[in-house]
This record gives sequence, structure tokens and C-alpha cells, in this order.
Amino acid sequence: MRIDQLVDTAAPGDAIMNDALALRAQLRQLGPSDIVCNRSAHPGLEPEIISTDSYARRQRQGGGPDDVLMVHSSIGNAPLHCFLMGRSERLLIRYHNITPAHYFERQDPGFGELLDLGREQLAEIAERAIGAIADSRYNAIELEELGLAPDRIYVVAPLFPYDGFAAAFCPPSRRNWPEPYDGRRSAGPIILSVGQALPHKRPDLLLMAFHILRTHLDPRARLQIVGPVRNTGYAGAVKAMAEELRLPVEFTGPVSQPELERSFRAAHVLAITSEHEGFCVPAVEAMAVGLPVVGRAFGALPETVAGAGLIVDSGDDAEVIAEAIHSVTTDLDLAESLAQRGRVRAAELAPAVSARSFLEALDRLL
Repeated sequence: MRIDQLVDTAAPGDAIMNDALALRAQLRQLGPSDIVCNRSAHPGLEPEIISTDSYARRQRQGGGPDDVLMVHSSIGNAPLHCFLMGRSERLLIRYHNITPAHYFERQDPGFGELLDLGREQLAEIAERAIGAIADSRYNAIELEELGLAPDRIYVVAPLFPYDGFAAAFCPPSRRNWPEPYDGRRSAGPIILSVGQALPHKRPDLLLMAFHILRTHLDPRARLQIVGPVRNTGYAGAVKAMAEELRLPVEFTGPVSQPELERSFRAAHVLAITSEHEGFCVPAVEAMAVGLPVVGRAFGALPETVAGAGLIVDSGDDAEVIAEAIHSVTTDLDLAESLAQRGRVRAAELAPAVSARSFLEALDRLL
């Protein structure tokens, strides 16, 4: 028996691709396993991916009835879906969630249509699937609503294919916290945001909260926004908003893994203003290095941080978010409490823990 994975896109740094690479290492403990994609892989990932054509040729020469294709459901991809639905292997779903299309109706309607198509295709896959492994309980509920039996759905946090954050779980030392603002112009706290510049991530709301924070609470505060640009028009509008408000924001764009880890270690709080998260890997990365998390009660984020972060209500505005960030950067006892609880929660979601859970779930499903 071989278990192969099917992905829509093979891009470095992508959360789904990170998970697929790490899962492949686990699957190869059980037998042969590859990652299959019908799109061209990023040059740095070409050796890691095989094409659907190559897969089909190989399986015609020796595929077995017990073989499994585990599909990472995401945006719509008609050729890939036709390929998948025409295969005879057993199908298994790895579900990270699909962003609701309405967030892209104005900025990128074409991409919104692909998201809608992805949900339609997921429903068809669910009818044939032998089960699913979801990132979160939030995602598992969506699969249940599609008709998958609850006892055929397991929840396993995403795996990371790198060692930096994994090695940082529960470090022995305390973080260095900024001094509370007392009117001096010394260096202030660094607010970090990590993620793609996309509408559902609400970077506009973060900028409004940061504006309030600097204007009324702590003029020393700094903001760093890290992540790739998937929609240049929207990203440009966000940068224009920061310039209009005269905010000192550092937009780094995509960074290497070591650079990302340095940003997490240098920051004083991770701010997550997203309105849709199927899991939220940056929250776990932050907790792993003892960085407090401030977020909103949307999607799976409350489930992921599980009381180890400061989560404001979904209806709270930019002023409340600014006050929450300020509380973490001025109440050192609160910051250290969140850091300690975050390390404990991150240890529960560590790659080694998820790897064991994944193999156990796979054993029950197969």
C-alpha cells in the first residue's frame, strides 16, 4: 500500500505545502509516498513534487486497490478535480479550510469564484472519501455538515517541516519585555503581524488599531507586517492607508524561515485581526517562543490558542484591539502569564505530538 498526497499548488512557505512535506516524512515510515500536483512547482520545490501525468503512468504500471490519495482541499482546480475523481484509489481528505468567497467579491472576484468552486469540489470529494483529517474542530464541523460521519473525521494540528520553532517549545528563559510607556522617547514595543496581505486577514483593521495605539496610548509603538503578497492591488491599498495615516509600518514581504523566527523573538506581541482562520499557524509559532497573542474571536483561532491568548469579541472595534495590545505591552505580569500559558499550549500542538496523532488517525481510518 502506498499513500500519496494531492495538492493544488506547490509554493515554498505555503502552510498547506509545509504540512504536506512534513506529512510525507511520516507517511514514508509506512511505505512509499509522494506529493502530486498538476501545476508547475516553484523551482526550489521541483524535486519534491511529481506531476499528475507521472503519477498516472506509474500507477498504471503497479497501483493497488489499497492505495490511498490524500487530497489537501483548497481553491477550485478543475483539471486536478477531474484527475482525482477519475482515480480508483481510496480518497482521504486533509482539510485546512477554504476562505469564504465574499471577502474577495470586490478586490478579486475571479479568485472568489475559485474559492466557491473549491467548496463545491470538496462536497463531491466528501461523498467518495473514506474519512478526513482536519486541522481543527472548527474545520471538522464543516466536514460533518457535508455529510461525513463524525467517527470518520479526526482532528490533527498541522505539522511543520522545519526545526526552528519545534526546538523552541517551552524555552527555559523569560522574554525581555518593554518598559511601560512613561512619556519618554525610548524604544517602544514591537507589534508583529504574520500572514498574507488578503482581505479576510483585515490588515486595514490592524492599521486602524495601530493608529489609535500610537495616537492615544503609546507613540513609541512599532508595527512589522510579515508575509507574501498574493494580491498586489489590495496590498498596495493597505500600504497607501499606512502612508495616509503616517504610520511607521515595516512591510517585509516574504522572509526566510530564520528571518521569520528572528521577528517572532524580537516582537512583544503578535496581533491577529483576521476574520477567518482554519487553524492559524503563526499563533502557534508565537506561543512556542513565548510571544503573547492578541486576536479576535473568529474561526478556529480561539480553539487554537485555547485560553493562552488575549482574544477580543468578534464585534469589538479597532479601539478595543488597540487597548488589548496596549494591555499586553504595559502589564508585564499579564505578558509573562500569557507567555507561559502559550508555551504550554504550543507544546500540545508541537510537530512531534501532531505526527503521532496523524499516524494514529491514519491507522484508524485505514
